[in-house]
Amino acid sequence: MVQDINSTFRIIRMVVLGTSMAFAVIVLGLSAVITNFASLVLKGLSPDYLPYAALAIAIAALTLLTVPIMFFFSITRKGAFVNMNAIEIAWTGVLWVLWLATGSFAASNLASIPNCADFIAPSAVAFCRESQGVAAFGFLTWALLLAYNIFLLILVIRQRMRGTAGVWTNFVTETDFSARGAPSGAFACLPQVEQKVSPSFASQ
Repeated sequence: MVQDINSTFRIIRMVVLGTSMAFAVIVLGLSAVITNFASLVLKGLSPDYLPYAALAIAIAALTLLTVPIMFFFSITRKGAFVNMNAIEIAWTGVLWVLWLATGSFAASNLASIPNCADFIAPSAVAFCRESQGVAAFGFLTWALLLAYNIFLLILVIRQRMRGTAGVWTNFVTETDFSARGAPSGAFACLPQVEQKVSPSFASQ
């Protein structure tokens, strides 16, 4: 596992970011349909939209604006500041908090609805299912980003404890997470032991 940690990390990163983008597209589509339905039902009222759907649209759009940049810059533009370990940890941390809020907000609006099948009108049933989809994909995206955020944070902290200098500002796809850094702390102060060879043995 130690020898393959770099390739394993890159695969996990690709899967997590790619899946997060796909889920964001789904949430964006579902929320747009919900907003359109709400604007027809709530026409003339203020507001004529559902706040949880508006939040989902905003977070999905934010994800689709930023995550592709993080992903493609790490492939096409080496040395982009958005791919620093510290930046990626911070931003994925922000995103999982926002996706948790999205899923929770949508779920709280469905708490009083025991079953979508209780609705009679097909449009109302579809609206309920779509809202469930927003909540479900919100929580799934949250779980993915949270797990990735913790995994990357652990790797970076481990490398820092190993004595790897500048690991926080290293670029995420260029960091060797299996490297052994220079000794630090108390071990760095230990003198080097020089092995002396006796002249009698050296002459043999």
